[in-house]
Amino acid sequence: MPHHPPPQRARHRARRSLTPRRGGGIESPCRQHVHIVRFDVSEGRAGVQVLERAIQIIDAIAESPQGLTAQALAERLDLTRPTIHRLLGALVDHGFLRRNRRLARYELGLRLVQLGRLAYSSLDLRHRARRGLADLVIRTRESASLAILDGTDIVIVDGFDGPGVLRPANLVGRRIPAHVTAAGRALLAEGGERMLRRYLEEAGWPGGADPGDPRAGLLREQLRRARRQGYAVEQDEFEIGMTSVAAVIRNHSGAAESALVLSGPSQRMSIELIEAEYGPLVQMNAMSISRELGWAAPEQSIAELEQAVEAARVSSANGEWLPKRADEGRNPMRNGNRILATMAGAALAAASVAAVRAEEMTLRYAHANTTSYPYHTAGLAFAERIAEETGGEITVELFPQGQLGGERDILEGIQLGTVDFQALSLGVLGNEIMAVNVLNLPFIFASAEHFIEVTTGEIGRKILRMAQEEGDAKGIKVLAIAGPMFRHPMNNVRPIDSVDDFRGLKFRTMEVPLHRDTYDALGATPVPLPFGEVYTALQTGVVDGNENGASALYMNRFHEVQKYVTELPVVSNSGALVMSAVTYDRLSEDQRRAVHDAARVWTEVMNRDGLAQEAAAFEAMAKAGIEVTHVRDVSAFVEATRPVYEKYMAGFSDEHRALVQEILASQRK
Repeated sequence: MPHHPPPQRARHRARRSLTPRRGGGIESPCRQHVHIVRFDVSEGRAGVQVLERAIQIIDAIAESPQGLTAQALAERLDLTRPTIHRLLGALVDHGFLRRNRRLARYELGLRLVQLGRLAYSSLDLRHRARRGLADLVIRTRESASLAILDGTDIVIVDGFDGPGVLRPANLVGRRIPAHVTAAGRALLAEGGERMLRRYLEEAGWPGGADPGDPRAGLLREQLRRARRQGYAVEQDEFEIGMTSVAAVIRNHSGAAESALVLSGPSQRMSIELIEAEYGPLVQMNAMSISRELGWAAPEQSIAELEQAVEAARVSSANGEWLPKRADEGRNPMRNGNRILATMAGAALAAASVAAVRAEEMTLRYAHANTTSYPYHTAGLAFAERIAEETGGEITVELFPQGQLGGERDILEGIQLGTVDFQALSLGVLGNEIMAVNVLNLPFIFASAEHFIEVTTGEIGRKILRMAQEEGDAKGIKVLAIAGPMFRHPMNNVRPIDSVDDFRGLKFRTMEVPLHRDTYDALGATPVPLPFGEVYTALQTGVVDGNENGASALYMNRFHEVQKYVTELPVVSNSGALVMSAVTYDRLSEDQRRAVHDAARVWTEVMNRDGLAQEAAAFEAMAKAGIEVTHVRDVSAFVEATRPVYEKYMAGFSDEHRALVQEILASQRK
């Protein structure tokens, strides 16, 4: 992970590529979460003074890469030695500084790295851009995407499909030569002649760097037009019959690092429409995202673009504006392809009409896990059953491993109608649907078999009905809940067989309040860390243990640095299958029945593969030398986490509370 210096002294550090100046590629650090640390200071001016001195110490050390001694700090800040030692001790204790004992110097600590990453990740590009992407789709009903320049290629890192049958291919994750895309031209236009020459050389154009080369001349003209208009256009080049318009997104320093793209069929996205409305609309949204990333985009410019977009809409609705001349403002390359593009557009339109007549459609199923995880194997069975039940009218395409974003991002797409199906954790779904949180309470299930018994029985049907009622109000169709998987504790200190065995252990947890509160109630110390840092933290003793699904514990080789694992259903690691209400509403009754039938197949495969993977992982860890403990009676753990139940059930309805009691009672049968 890149190091991010303290606030106000930070400099933007980005991977070098063809993006002009300080740009080039997008780094997306893992989202960090840290506890707020409070210094024990008195109220009033004295407390403020202590805080100011602590900040002065951090600033002084930040300016000295080799660190500073206590004496040097005392002299520089005009503080007494007892005061400086007291402040340094507090800063070291809380991780803001660390002491280099060999050199007797104080250096910046890891907590500042965490805080820096937290601040940086709050400016995460994909997260900030999703509102602009969604706005483009909603306003135009075309497809929108987010692209970065990586070397000589454009990489599509996120996107929403438009609702129409006739739309561009989904290219999230694809690399495309920059010069044939609107996004690439928008970003190349920022760098001027020097950047273009470098691009042509690195892209390997024969004679391309020669100013007299005709292809390079055509590209230069396209880039000049992009600079003049504020957006770039590509029509019928990368994909015959499709048009794209793109504008750059700027980071906090003003460097153009990415581009916002609107794409659709050329027959719907004419040059006249782009110049009058879509071009300004893409520019406006790109500027708004840039402001979110910290760039001081002029408010007046955004307002003027908004006015231009609205004026174009009104004029178009009233039939007041006429198309420009056929050759005015057009891409020169398009003139040579006009007949071909028209023929392709007509063919595509005919294909579209035929597809609609046959009610054929391709729907997207997304999840954030690997292709070996039950979300994916159950998704394959789900897709196969839908195709079978609808006679091929509906094809379900799978997008695993976060190709369409993280779980929260995909769920947002479900609500917008840009993603059709999603398999996701109950923890994330519980943020939107309270009924699901009944299943998220600690030790609510005694075992995997108990989970299946509850979720496939009358209690499960009640919870599913309640979740569906809540979900319908939020654009989420909850189809199924399944997967008898849990987050189990693993550590390097001792076997865990009772509540007392948790006491004093430091466990890495997710930044989920219920998870932290659960481990705290058990007497352990929860330590939230990014997943990518867990192995090293275990290896170096920063934490004593971690908790995760059994297969995740094994596949990430945590058994190499741990000694003990306990099969203990602390909190659920199960999942749900949801569908966009937008998609559901446009299906026929027969197609809806096919979806519900396929959801039952999804449940069966989730339960089957979840059981098999958990058992196989524990067996593999035992063979690797890990001591595996199996806890069969969780009643003492339920009692120990009673404060967690009281805290979270305070927000439950009477019906939710009754369901909790029913599930706990079923443990004792």
